[in-house]
Amino acid sequence: YALVLSCDPLRVFIFYEGLARICTEKYEAPKASNLAISYMHLTNYAVNKHNEHFTQNSGGEDAEAASKWNLAQLAEYVNSQGHNWGSVWESMQQLIVKSLISVQPILRNNYRSVLPPDNDGFSCFEILGYDIMLDE
Repeated sequence: YALVLSCDPLRVFIFYEGLARICTEKYEAPKASNLAISYMHLTNYAVNKHNEHFTQNSGGEDAEAASKWNLAQLAEYVNSQGHNWGSVWESMQQLIVKSLISVQPILRNNYRSVLPPDNDGFSCFEILGYDIMLDE
């Protein structure tokens, strides 16, 4: 999650925790024979909770089989697979920051058009949830 506190100047805080949603069917590249299998192509909870393979995360020893993890759990898993979570996390932060930088001029103009000229830039905030797909 990202908290945009101001858009002029741009001030963003990125929360270190979040959710990782796991598809309930093994992913295969889209083709005519699997396009209708939404459990394979979407990680959305509202979709996957209806699949017979959906597993609620109740913690404990079965947590790795769950269909939804917290980011700390994902970090532990990524590291256990021989990858560097710090590097993954850095890339995710860069994606968030760069996406916000790309829209900052538009946000600034939109806010300036509705706020008084003497506004200090801290009249509102946005909490954004980012969906980032990780693959091998």
